[in-house]
Amino acid sequence: MDSKPSFLEFITSQIKLIKPSFDGKLNSDTELSNIGFDDIDFIELTIEIEEEYDLLLNESIVSELKTIGDVVEYVELQARYN
Repeated sequence: MDSKPSFLEFITSQIKLIKPSFDGKLNSDTELSNIGFDDIDFIELTIEIEEEYDLLLNESIVSELKTIGDVVEYVELQARYN
């Protein structure tokens, strides 16, 4: 059986890859602006999520989300309706 990580686990692991210089703790309340996320980082995160979960996400919506939890909620909604 192919077991995928939870959305939160996957998204936090991708954020760590995108921003390796951030050494703080990541959780659903972590604000992406505090990590130093910029437009390119949001695009990269969006692409990684789309490829992992076979989803089509709206990059402009993703880039407006404030916390990791917001991203997780958006991805969960998209996964439910795709």
